[in-house]
Amino acid sequence: MVVIRKLFQFRRASLLIFIGLALLLSWWYWQSLGVSDVPQILYLGWDEAGVIQLFRTDMTGTAVTPLTDAASGIANFALSPDGSRIAYRTIAPDGGEAGSEIWVMDGNGRRPQLLLACAEFTCLNPTWAADNERLIYERRLLPADGGLPDAPHIWWLDADGGETYPVLVDDHAIGSGASLSPDGQWVSFFAPETGSMELYNFVDGRHFLVQNQVGSAAVWHPTQPLFLMNDLGLVDWPVSADEHAEGEHRHTNLGIHLFVVDTETEARTQLSETAIVDDATPAWSPDGQWIAFGRRPARTDVGRQLWLMRADGSEAHALTDALTIHFGPPAWSQNGRFLLYQRYDTTMPDAQPSIWLLEIATGQQTEVVSAGFLPVWLP
Repeated sequence: MVVIRKLFQFRRASLLIFIGLALLLSWWYWQSLGVSDVPQILYLGWDEAGVIQLFRTDMTGTAVTPLTDAASGIANFALSPDGSRIAYRTIAPDGGEAGSEIWVMDGNGRRPQLLLACAEFTCLNPTWAADNERLIYERRLLPADGGLPDAPHIWWLDADGGETYPVLVDDHAIGSGASLSPDGQWVSFFAPETGSMELYNFVDGRHFLVQNQVGSAAVWHPTQPLFLMNDLGLVDWPVSADEHAEGEHRHTNLGIHLFVVDTETEARTQLSETAIVDDATPAWSPDGQWIAFGRRPARTDVGRQLWLMRADGSEAHALTDALTIHFGPPAWSQNGRFLLYQRYDTTMPDAQPSIWLLEIATGQQTEVVSAGFLPVWLP
């Protein structure tokens, strides 16, 4: 018995030493990059029962803390602009349209509070306003006979009392994919009735439409009255000489390109190069000088790669080159040095996505969480 006890103590001591060395190496790695206070991130992952929950960890992935314990799991979440509050939507007990709920809690996971029970309607995609006190969400009425949900509408939701009301005076206005500008002046959403993106200014009442055939959401510039979106773009080029008959002929094809829209002039400018590509998930750098985004050849099932370009569309170049890996939406660190994203191997359809960091200057990629998705930085 003495020998067995000593063997157990030796193994336990060895394990503690191994863990200590791992933490020390992790600390040394981030110190070597000049990172003193290791930033925190939020993400969705799986608990021990396989249910999706919200987790918090640091940039090294060594200290993981669960923030929710929802019986049916979490569908999505939104972090307030100042990082002090988190809104999240639960999954209905039966996995259906009715029965989900919107909750809010402190940024550290404390004081969870039910804001809205969605029994007779769906409530999707909660998004914070600039004042950190209100949210908007997408609402679809559920027919009593159990049919398909009604068309989507955009509603406000008070983050303290749970009061909810339509964003627009015309509560029958249909819209989805709503987004609010950082200064709180503009709301944008896709209007299927007009096949365009509609914008309303809460301050001066301005209203205009922007062509958008794919229904993408606006990605607002951090400080300027600009936003990014992706939309269909024509690509044409001359045919070869032996294809000419009489006159000039050109081939025409479609790609999905990135555009920037100026809300002051209402001008829409194409940023992506003229190529047959599928560009999506753009993200402004904190200083607004660069745009990270995902790209893949149009109409292919290869993995979307991470790309980078200047705010005017110049100097576009790939950050990754692994066609079997799909790289998810990028998120910039506050110092502009790192991109946080999810990735998964397209050759393994049953594999869970993982969360990674990419240092832009070196191209170094580091795994943070082995099973997780939808990561965001905490301010």
